[in-house]
Amino acid sequence: MPDLHNLPTNWHPNHALRNNGPSNFALERFKLRELAEGWPMCRDYCEWENLASLFAPEAIIYTSWTGKKHYQDFIEMSMAATDDGAFIMHRCLGASTDIDPAGTRAVTKMKAIITQRFVVGRL
Repeated sequence: MPDLHNLPTNWHPNHALRNNGPSNFALERFKLRELAEGWPMCRDYCEWENLASLFAPEAIIYTSWTGKKHYQDFIEMSMAATDDGAFIMHRCLGASTDIDPAGTRAVTKMKAIITQRFVVGRL
């Protein structure tokens, strides 16, 4: 869970239009959801170039196992974990997007279940 007390100022759009907002923002909400759901898909299937293409140069990603990292550091950590045999799958359960009325700032949140397969011990 992100540290909500340590977020940059103005991280969330003021007076946001929420899900099922105006029709003129439907395509923008869809595109943002596609990005949110795209990163776990690319990560799970080791599509590192596709994963990198989803992020802006200054993008930060926060996960439970990496904490707050620049997206390139997250990709490197994911590659190393995969090389070490980590098998992780994300199941996306839905996304929600808040867009400011001008359509210049948005925050998309996604809920997911993570499944990991590993060997506990050998007989």
